[in-house]
Amino acid sequence: MFGDFVAEKMLTVFISSTYWDLNEVRKLLIGDIEETLEAVAMEKFIPVNERSHRESIDHLKESDVCIFIIGDYYGTVIEECRERDNTCKNCNGVISFTHCEYRRAVSMGKPRIVYVVKNEITDVLSGIHKFDLKNTERNSILKFLDKNGKDMAKAELFSGYSLEEIKQLLSIANHKNREFVKEFKDEVAGLEEPRCYSPIKISKKADYVEFHQRIKSDLKEAILRWYREKRIRFKEFAGRRKELEEFLGMLQGNSVCVVGTGGVGKTSLIQVGLLLEGLSGREVYALLKDYSYKYTRAGYSPAKGKFIWNTFTDRLTLLDVVELVFEGDIELDSIKEMDKDKQISQLISELDRENSILFVDDLQDADDGVKELVFAGGNNLVRGAVVAGARERGNCYSVVGPLSGLHGEDLRDMVEILVKKQPEIDVDFAVWDKEIFRITQGHPMLVDIMVKNASHFSNLEKLKKIKGLKSIDDQNTVNEVMERLIRAILTEEELTISTRLSVFPLPVDKKFLDNIGGEEKVNSIIDKWLLRWDKGKLVFTFDAVRELLEAGAPPEYHESAVGYYIEEVERVDESEKPGILVEIIYHLLKAGKIGEASKLYFEFIGSLKRARRRAVVASEMLLKKTKEKSKKVIILGTLGNLLLEGREFSEARKTYSEALKNYRKLALRDPTAYE
Repeated sequence: MFGDFVAEKMLTVFISSTYWDLNEVRKLLIGDIEETLEAVAMEKFIPVNERSHRESIDHLKESDVCIFIIGDYYGTVIEECRERDNTCKNCNGVISFTHCEYRRAVSMGKPRIVYVVKNEITDVLSGIHKFDLKNTERNSILKFLDKNGKDMAKAELFSGYSLEEIKQLLSIANHKNREFVKEFKDEVAGLEEPRCYSPIKISKKADYVEFHQRIKSDLKEAILRWYREKRIRFKEFAGRRKELEEFLGMLQGNSVCVVGTGGVGKTSLIQVGLLLEGLSGREVYALLKDYSYKYTRAGYSPAKGKFIWNTFTDRLTLLDVVELVFEGDIELDSIKEMDKDKQISQLISELDRENSILFVDDLQDADDGVKELVFAGGNNLVRGAVVAGARERGNCYSVVGPLSGLHGEDLRDMVEILVKKQPEIDVDFAVWDKEIFRITQGHPMLVDIMVKNASHFSNLEKLKKIKGLKSIDDQNTVNEVMERLIRAILTEEELTISTRLSVFPLPVDKKFLDNIGGEEKVNSIIDKWLLRWDKGKLVFTFDAVRELLEAGAPPEYHESAVGYYIEEVERVDESEKPGILVEIIYHLLKAGKIGEASKLYFEFIGSLKRARRRAVVASEMLLKKTKEKSKKVIILGTLGNLLLEGREFSEARKTYSEALKNYRKLALRDPTAYE
């Protein structure tokens, strides 16, 4: 689904508590945390012996943050601890797994939130040694309490529990290690760290559901605070502390754009924020660019597959948004038939009803309907939110950015993350530091390209010859520096091969490599991290690099693409042919073969709607290059049909109007030809 990328989890959360009395809240908590982060809990290493104790301590060491829930049951006692070290000074060797994990976390300085839970029912059951409750009917519970000299007003505490659960609670209430529980709770109550200790009272079983929601909310707040205080790091993410906090503070009844140049980290910042917001239980709908999301390093890799998502190719339409948000809704077909304003109103109502978030990436590639939705959300949303990544703030209501580059400690953190993934890099980055910032101004994608190719810049003098980035806010200057870096990294032959491959908007099959001298010709480019294999096909590591090279590709490279796709037509089944034919038309136009492109377009005009998105692009290109008025009218009509098929009503209306105007002009010149 996402190529061959194997993503790490953003953050690992160690959950420690006894199981017997807290299994309900554990089950809910682990399931919800796993939706966005990684949860490590005893379910993965049942703590019953020496080996599992060692395992639990190892998992604790590797975790980023901890949640401790201390209930009325002390838990399994480690009879003979063999994991003692100099952090165990106050331990006499007789200690429960949870208590040991807590003390180790304190000694390691692990960020943690701690809850001390008091279940009122255990006080009621304390001192009762014979369980003769026949059922959980109110009358039976009243008799049970009366018989044991307990306050019958406490019968409500038993609501929701089964007989088996009440029997377990009775065992906990009278367990031999109750004194150890009191000592443990007293020890925790002396915590110095602010906002990390919370006493919790459970009055009925249903309170555990509310408690688990509170833990998630507290965890989100604590993670954001710890990140701001630089106590934790997120996997594969550096800096942006102020921007992340600002972004998360805007996600209630609002429309927010994160603005910046391509590759500066807009998508990553948004996705990190949305993963944290997911701890609040909010649903996230995401629409992302197909090639970038599935095959490249764009965005935050631990977020891949975490949201309700879909992709788009050339242009994102309001219909795409409607189909994603209302998928499975019985009203979907009727909403698709509505006009643009009503669709926007329906989307805003649905986001508010669900308290959900819509994330639109690459807003500059969206149609007017999507842009209007983004702006309208700011004025009309009450609970839900719309979020967009954008190159400019034009259609935005609230804005984070424009994002600047990373610098200082944040830039060093990013370099460290990249070096860890490529340990063979042997460069003194203390010497490199100034040159990296001078050339890239901390632009994350440019830094990535430089660090991954450090061995090609081992001569510092070579670096000093590269003209640096003047303004990180200007896409053209970012592209200029990107091109300088690519030219400094690649040989002339490698640059030619990369440019030939850049004209393909889809992964390239190995057989095309025969046209450029074979597979060995691309291996050196792969070694420089600009290309990579993905399930037997060749893709660019950065789509921005592909787009930059494609912009400068000469016509003959598009001609070679035509040859490749002509062979593909013979190989694919009928359902795929329209898409391949549209690619041939596109590349013929790029190659300047207008006549051939036009002939193919009109020959297969009836099949174009089966590859509608790309056919819109090809139709618009052909329209600009066609001089014959009668053909223009037909292309305009076809384009209008394609736009209407995609429910792009305003654009379709404009196109039809232009077609009608041209048709009337032709009819005035020769009425008999258009009777």
